[in-house]
Amino acid sequence: MTIEGDRKREQILAFMRGHKRQTGRSPTLSQIGTGVGLKSRSTIGCHLHRLQEAGLVAWQAGKKGTLTIIDPPKFKLYCIV
Repeated sequence: MTIEGDRKREQILAFMRGHKRQTGRSPTLSQIGTGVGLKSRSTIGCHLHRLQEAGLVAWQAGKKGTLTIIDPPKFKLYCIV
């Protein structure tokens, strides 16, 4: 895992969040590529696979509309007095 690869995956996640916020849908691989400057669908798939391994996205390769961001659980903090 390279630092450059980590940066690209951060860009992909940021693009996916922005796209979802603006359109209400998850982006396609082509839209992700255009958004982050990648031309190869294979490279995009590799980054998405790494993000999936890290538990940050859910994705079924080859199936449309299955790409989703997994947000970390939000914990409520309680103060006991």
